Amino acid sequence: MRRGQHKAEYDWQRDGWRVACKGAQLTWNRDKEYWVLHFQQVKLATAGERDAAFDELLLAVYTPEGVHLFRHDLRAGVSTTGRRTDAAGHNIKFFGPRNEPDWRVALGEILRKMADKGCRLLVSARF
Repeated sequence: MRRGQHKAEYDWQRDGWRVACKGAQLTWNRDKEYWVLHFQQVKLATAGERDAAFDELLLAVYTPEGVHLFRHDLRAGVSTTGRRTDAAGHNIKFFGPRNEPDWRVALGEILRKMADKGCRLLVSARF
């Protein structure tokens, strides 16, 4: 389906590449007692489709210390949302260690996991 630029499933174009950027805030899951980054409504390629709605996916991680920007590899931390996946998109989640209330410790583990699983840190901006 053809859409106007304001309805595109990506956020901007750079040198002919469609770039999408999703953001998530470091949040505490009280029930399971861990810190998590949860990126939602990511329109990755689904079964039967050849390509995603974008060529490059950036993840902006908002934390109490600042913002970290990663280039995602389109695989790390990806999960489906059941039958809603086709319409709503995928989730991307990264979890800190259980029973670790210190966000600084959890954030270090989460950022390490992201890098180890193929996400590339592009820049960090501290507050």
